[in-house]
Amino acid sequence: MAKAAEKLKHSLDGLGEPWGDDEQGKKFEGVYSPHRTQIERAAHALVKGLESIGKAMKDMADNHEEADRSNASGFTSQGGGVH
Repeated sequence: MAKAAEKLKHSLDGLGEPWGDDEQGKKFEGVYSPHRTQIERAAHALVKGLESIGKAMKDMADNHEEADRSNASGFTSQGGGVH
């Protein structure tokens, strides 16, 4: 998602301001620019949110594995192991 958002921003930056500076161009820019900024901010927030979710999922998996190892060691330390 981060790569896609950066590619979009780079592509839009590369287009410049092709709408011109006449009356219609200024009207278009007045509507386009704030929406573009909102989209870029939303994409950035989405990337941060996905990064946070990814980290939380990894932490949860690590905790689950540790609990599983701890539980398994309880079986093997009582003699005889798991049958």
